Amino acid sequence: MKVNGKQIFDDSNLICSDLETDTWIDPTDDVAGFSDNEFYWRSFLNSLVFVDPIRHHSRNSNNEQSYYFDGAKIIEELDKLRLDRATPSNWAGYKKQIKQWLTDILSEQVTNIEVVDKDLNLEFASGLSFSLDQLGTGVSQIVMLLSHLWINKEVNLNVFLEEPEANLHPEAVVKLISIFEKELINHRFFITTHSPSLIDCLNENWAVYRTLKSPNGASSITPNDNVIKYYETLDSLGVKASQILQANTVLWVEGPSDRIYLKKWIDIYSDGELKEGKDYSFLYFGGTNLASFTVLDDIGENLINIFSTSRKACLIADSDCSSQADRDDEGFKAYLSSMLDRLRTANADNAGLDSTLDDYVKVWITEGREIENYICKDLFFDILTSQGFKRESIGQGNNHKKLSLKSTQASDFIFEKFDSFDKAISDCYQFDDATQLDTPSLSNIALSYASKKVPIAKAVVDKLDKTHCSILDLENKLKDLVDFIRK
Repeated sequence: MKVNGKQIFDDSNLICSDLETDTWIDPTDDVAGFSDNEFYWRSFLNSLVFVDPIRHHSRNSNNEQSYYFDGAKIIEELDKLRLDRATPSNWAGYKKQIKQWLTDILSEQVTNIEVVDKDLNLEFASGLSFSLDQLGTGVSQIVMLLSHLWINKEVNLNVFLEEPEANLHPEAVVKLISIFEKELINHRFFITTHSPSLIDCLNENWAVYRTLKSPNGASSITPNDNVIKYYETLDSLGVKASQILQANTVLWVEGPSDRIYLKKWIDIYSDGELKEGKDYSFLYFGGTNLASFTVLDDIGENLINIFSTSRKACLIADSDCSSQADRDDEGFKAYLSSMLDRLRTANADNAGLDSTLDDYVKVWITEGREIENYICKDLFFDILTSQGFKRESIGQGNNHKKLSLKSTQASDFIFEKFDSFDKAISDCYQFDDATQLDTPSLSNIALSYASKKVPIAKAVVDKLDKTHCSILDLENKLKDLVDFIRK
């Protein structure tokens, strides 16, 4: 098409919006009214997938619309994929992906999947084999839906799914929604639900809306864009805080600096998957109060039951030992010993069919003196002697004296597993004239560092990565902790 002899469309489907300046634009973005044309609405309708709440591959479907999915034609689609000799890799890719997804959702290894006599047959590592007709309703619906979405994985679909929890275990729902988000990234999902289990899947990629029907029959939809609306939605579902708002695991720590380090370490060893507030949360205890905690129901009113705060708990405490002899002493930190004794007693008398108390409660006592002893010495020295933390002087008035470091090399920093970090760094200082510090000056410097544990921790984690995590038993403890939270 030409205007005054000039083309107004080019080969890239751009349109010339100004013939004089020869300005070319994408009409789908910049031309008013373009979205109202037939091309737009046809494309939009083709993107819609309404998933029938009653899905079965062998039912007779009366729905001719391409956007209506009830599973009636899924075997036909899969058989077509299997017999496509032009691109046999598509069938192999489908089988590999579906086996992986189903193994994850069902917690049982699926070894093969084949179309047999107009049905889909699944084989398991246990040696059992089932067709879709023989599988439970929830499982067969998962297979059909994921198969359809995989076949159309390259298409941008708007998928409308009604109450996926209707025939599924809550854990299977969580895993299914995770697949939607992480694997089927070209699709947009609109899900109606009354299930609190879906909360486990929600992050910044999801938006939550509450739908209410008024007495006159009209429905209103409002976004949960603040905490009060969020709580109102939970109330309308009849959900109690104990059902949904508790994190799976509570980590009991001695102070805020411990939280900062642990949060960073968990992020590193979970590859960012575990989130504070959803998968785990922190509560603080004073170290000497640890003996006041219990897991028993009838041990006394003066003791705090840690199960009242979460389903699982891990208590992480500094050993406060100043030597290996202290660490090896069975009587060290008597209040900790008291807690461990009660755990052993509870474990002897309380067990499930397959689980013991050890599956729900862990105690981690630092191998060194305190949690700071897990910090890489070179990194720690660089932070402690950086601007904002390095001491330049001491004293006031006539007693004011400048300070300097005995060495600026991290390799000269003596910081062993039972050293207090504040005392270790104070020993690195001298007066500016190279004379040794007296005891009150050393104590003053140590105290100033001890009072900055939180900002120091924040500075450390900004530089911390996995290469810094091979100190003492830290790596093994973190792997165990991440596995414990994920259970």
